Amino acid sequence: MKIVSQDSNAMVIKDQNVAGYFGGLLLTLIGFIIFINSDFGYTSLIALAFIIVGVLLVIFIKTTTIQISKGEQKIMLFHKSMLKKTDRILSFADVKAVTLQPMSRIVNGQRQNYYDLYLTTNSNEQIKLNPGQMKKGFQTGGKSRQLASQMAEFMGKPLNESALPNMGEIFSTIKGAIAENKAQKENDNNQPQK
Repeated sequence: MKIVSQDSNAMVIKDQNVAGYFGGLLLTLIGFIIFINSDFGYTSLIALAFIIVGVLLVIFIKTTTIQISKGEQKIMLFHKSMLKKTDRILSFADVKAVTLQPMSRIVNGQRQNYYDLYLTTNSNEQIKLNPGQMKKGFQTGGKSRQLASQMAEFMGKPLNESALPNMGEIFSTIKGAIAENKAQKENDNNQPQK
């Protein structure tokens, strides 16, 4: 996602996901080339798998456009794929904050952190602004925070950035859930039988 235009009254943010489209087209093309040159054995099955994965990538990858208008006090969200288009319009008054939510995953034995970008509404609904991306969210670093900060500042809303829980917090949560479950079982056992 990046800001493609901004003036004192409007901001437009787009995520075209071009790499996903080219990747899908490339897989489809490679699949066709392998299929045409195959002897209709296992090679043709592999080629068909390439074609299917490539076509599915092209069909399901979403592009996102976010238009923020200070004059109209509106945020317009447009998510589009080849199969589905969703539009949503929010007023500035409906939005409580811009939120960066950290996530983590293990890739090749190494932990990678990334952020998902949300608008948090007054009813505490979190509207994800970067759905359907090939990579999950934004990589950590300056770009994700900078974009979120610019959005929040432009709209006059706070930027909420939560931190990943540490191991102590994780164990404390698990310990609390186990104790609660144990207390519930004891309570159920103390209930008179009918």
